[in-house]
Amino acid sequence: DEAKILGRCPHKEFDVIFIDTDHSLARTKKELELWGWRVKPNGKIILHDSESFFGVKQAIGEYVANKAIKVDERKNCNGLTILSPATISEVSAVILDWNTKDRTLACIDSVRKTYPTTEIVLVQNGEKFECKQADQVIQPEINLGYAAGMNRGVLAATKKYVCLLNSDTIVEPGLFEKLQAPLDADPALAVTAPYSNYAGGPQGNYKKEDCPKENKDIPVVFVCVMMQKALFMEMGGINPRLTTFEDNDFCLRLIRRGLKSRAVGGAWIQHAGHESFKANKVDVWKTMMENKAKFQKRWPRIK
Repeated sequence: DEAKILGRCPHKEFDVIFIDTDHSLARTKKELELWGWRVKPNGKIILHDSESFFGVKQAIGEYVANKAIKVDERKNCNGLTILSPATISEVSAVILDWNTKDRTLACIDSVRKTYPTTEIVLVQNGEKFECKQADQVIQPEINLGYAAGMNRGVLAATKKYVCLLNSDTIVEPGLFEKLQAPLDADPALAVTAPYSNYAGGPQGNYKKEDCPKENKDIPVVFVCVMMQKALFMEMGGINPRLTTFEDNDFCLRLIRRGLKSRAVGGAWIQHAGHESFKANKVDVWKTMMENKAKFQKRWPRIK
């Protein structure tokens, strides 16, 4: 039974995975999504009949799109395709908790199961609790707020890339690959972000199956973003004077430097939305209006 087998191997355990399906697009794509992320770093995913059956070839093409995967196509076996996923070991996931323990642990669990080699940095702005799945747990004596808390977490991160995650998100297989690949390919691209079921502006609100396939070079919402740590530090981090609109401020500072931020086609994240505000009984609308005034004072020409 496939469900039982999957349940016994939730982490990346296999050196080689060979996928042989009924050659249809739907089934081959499903098998790639189910099994592909379970290969070890530097492991191989092998399929055959990619030259003889269009469904197999198309499924491979759709699976590797926007992912950091090397594709080696050979003529034997009616088309032998070897996929070599890039190692996602150079990413630190930075997550800030403010009294949303259950949501935060679910977020961390999704990262750890999907990307076992990712460094997880947890900043606890409120309740202090044990989290064995995190590589670093930072417990400030006072509530630093979102911006300063994230800045503290990124400072502690040790990997090349940082992924800033809201604590009420759930990471699915393929997300980090889709966010990292464009950053590797385009020096002018500074920040990548996924679409979501709950996000402001053009990034939301999409069901997973309706996620746009096209890239949009726009100021992105910081529900989930990836960038190089060095760039984050060079930018001076997130503006601690803003509780909301801090993402708009960051992206505008990027534009001043001639850099871009992008919503990546096909990248999607599940987001509950405003869980920290709800848990701490903070008026979201009032907070947004107060910070909008601060933002407009800082950027008077932006409407």
